[in-house]
Amino acid sequence: MKKINVIDLDKTLIPFDSFRRYIFKNIRLSSFFPVLAILLFRKLRILKLGIFKKTIITLHRRNSNYPALMVEYAAELHKSINGKVMETIKSHTDDQTLNILVSASPDDYVKELSKTLGWASIASTLQDDEFMHAYGSNKIAFLESRFDPDMYIYNFAISDHDTDDELLTLFSKKAKLVKNTVVYL
Repeated sequence: MKKINVIDLDKTLIPFDSFRRYIFKNIRLSSFFPVLAILLFRKLRILKLGIFKKTIITLHRRNSNYPALMVEYAAELHKSINGKVMETIKSHTDDQTLNILVSASPDDYVKELSKTLGWASIASTLQDDEFMHAYGSNKIAFLESRFDPDMYIYNFAISDHDTDDELLTLFSKKAKLVKNTVVYL
């Protein structure tokens, strides 16, 4: 059986929140005020996180150059990869291992970054006005639907956040990134 490793993106593989940077990186003059209003509504907790992300992605996708911008953004993220985390991942990877980049961030750039790495990906998606948020326990549902636990060995997982604790319990080897230090659980 093939082994899988799951690697969280934000504040694990890279040292920052990629969605936060995505919001401001892709803002255009025509969408500045709508994005500002959406940010205010989210800050005031008027908008739930999923609706907030869906609205931001929808606004950004209006840019005619959006696909090229996502490839460019993924290249920037690639330059920011934490070397310590990458070495840890490599130490748990062999010819029988599939690495999977998992993120609550948009699939629009997560899939581009995972292509660069030669990995698979699971991320939040927006298709036909339906937003699928890969956050918390949803990550487990998305993972198990694509990578049946009876068909794969759940080998190694790494994350920085408590919302992934349930996900980590599925793996025989697990680690958290704590203050830029890999801590095995």
